[in-house]
Order: sequence, then C-alpha cells, then structure tokens
Amino acid sequence: MRSFQCVIILIFIVFPGMAQDERTLRKMLSGQMNDNKKKAPKDLIYTASTPRYYFDVNNDGKEESFFFSSEDGKDWLTIKDYRGREIYRYRFINVGTGANVYRVSLKWVNKNTSVAIFHYFEGRTQYLDKRGTSRLYFLAFQKGQLKNLKMSRGPHIWDEYLDHRKHYHRRNYKIGMFDYDLDGKREITVKFNTIARVYRLSKGEWYPYPERPGREIYKSDVKIYDALENESF
Repeated sequence: MRSFQCVIILIFIVFPGMAQDERTLRKMLSGQMNDNKKKAPKDLIYTASTPRYYFDVNNDGKEESFFFSSEDGKDWLTIKDYRGREIYRYRFINVGTGANVYRVSLKWVNKNTSVAIFHYFEGRTQYLDKRGTSRLYFLAFQKGQLKNLKMSRGPHIWDEYLDHRKHYHRRNYKIGMFDYDLDGKREITVKFNTIARVYRLSKGEWYPYPERPGREIYKSDVKIYDALENESF
C-alpha cells in the first residue's frame, strides 16, 4: 500500500498538470465521490406575466382574478379566488413562436352557468411552409361554485397558410352562441363558409357535435347561419 501511495505522489510531482486527476482519484479511493450532491438547476430561466384581471366568474358577488404567464416558452392561465388563493392552473398548447392569449370573452350558457372563452394564438411555424393558427379554449363556471374546473380545447378560429409551392389560404371563422336544440343551454358554434362546428356543454366540459349534424338536431342549416349573423362576437 505504501509503494502504491509513493507512485501516486511521484506522478503528481513529475506531472503537475495532472493535479485534478490525482484529486479525483483520491476521492474515488476514499469514497467521497458519492457524498457530493449536484446542485439542482433553477426551475425557470425566463418568466413573464400579464396584469391581474378581476371579475365575478361564478356570479357569487365576489371577484375572482386571473392572469396569464409565460414560463420558459410555456403559456399558463392561473385563476385565484377572492382571497388570492390559487384555485386553477392550466397550460395552453403552443405550436410555434409568438403564442399568446389575445382575447377573453365571458358569456352566459344559461342562468346558472357561464363560460370563459379564450382566444389563443398558437404561434407561427416557418420551415418549408409557413403557418399561423388560433384556437378557442372553453372554461365553464357554475353559479356559486369554483370546484372541478375543466378546460376544453376547442376548434381553430384562424388559419393562415403558405406552402413552398406558393399556395395560400386564410380562414377567419365567425363565433356565435345559440340554443340550437332548445334544451335551455346555449351551444358554441364556429363557422367559415359552409363549415360549421358546434360545441355543447355536458358535465362541465365542452364536446363537439358531428361536423354535419343530423336534421333531428337542426331544423335547417340556414338556422345556424342566421343565428351566427345575429349572435356572433
């Protein structure tokens, strides 16, 4: 053992540039390598947030608040109750650069239920083709309740596309609400030309109807288009 230590000392004297390797070897022999714990990296590198907005989302006479934040390129919604306690947090799905929530609408579904409609620009992508899209997100609130909130990812309402062959299209959908099936709850519809997509609230979440709904639900397609002209926002 003494001869082995002499060899290590001799190597350190002859090759002073190997000092770091010699110290590492000593730690390995003594078992100290396992005691060193790496420092955990910081959770976030970049954060930014909007001002806090206040409104009574569940119609209980007390103002809740919400704000949007960007954390390392991920977009979040945070909702707090009237005491400032966090009650809900949701991450939007972005697909490119420049993503952000650019509009929020609060609408009544019926006398006991409202819905916050978030207009979210998903970002721009650019490689061989260029594209930018916006999508709706729906969050329903029951009167006097703030439990079991569920965000629903809705349809596209904006689509701009240019491919490498110079084909270009732009679709800007109209958005409206109307009680199509006369069940006392208003549905959400988006429309572009002859395309109409309908979303209906069920158990706190919004579900799409078939893209071409049957006549048993809608008396005529004209009803959809007329309602959108009168109820769009």
